[in-house]
Amino acid sequence: MNKLSPARRRIEIFRAADAVDNGSPQGIRGGGTATDETRAKLKVLRDAGRDDGIVSSLLYHQQDGFSIVHLWVKPHYPLPRHSHDSDCLYYVVNGEITYGIETLRASDGFFVPAGIDYVYTGGPEGGELIEVRFGVNNIETDLPSQSDRRYERELELIKANHAAWAKMTMAPTFAANLKGRQQESASEPAGTASQ
Repeated sequence: MNKLSPARRRIEIFRAADAVDNGSPQGIRGGGTATDETRAKLKVLRDAGRDDGIVSSLLYHQQDGFSIVHLWVKPHYPLPRHSHDSDCLYYVVNGEITYGIETLRASDGFFVPAGIDYVYTGGPEGGELIEVRFGVNNIETDLPSQSDRRYERELELIKANHAAWAKMTMAPTFAANLKGRQQESASEPAGTASQ
């Protein structure tokens, strides 16, 4: 039996063009915890260009219901080891990621329970993932201490790929969506509007 209130029981359409930066005030990315040492290492990684290697876009959110986030990890982007305070289901839409010793490609996915540390790296062409959560209005992220070896490897990947990441402005599936919308608009007869 569906426990959603009757007010929520309706079809809702969401569009890529309406997605918001998940780290913005309209997003659901919240705070979290990290040691002072981890925060210092993250600052070095950010200063080297880490944040240009990933784009997190909130596509849809119901208060106390479902949320859908589109993640675009650019080529060789090293997601830092972390955990969240909620369960999450990931589905690879495009490209590939390396999760441990596994390579996950389009139509593969994985589930991460709350409180479990995980990490992955974008494949040679990067990867796009859909992140699905339920009952979460604020995603808390915990960043544990990581080894100097892992930190140096992340820094190396960021320095080697930052220039390319900075030139990549739109995820492939978002670009295809935009192109399709532009083609639809161009093919409409004058004086009509699409519904």
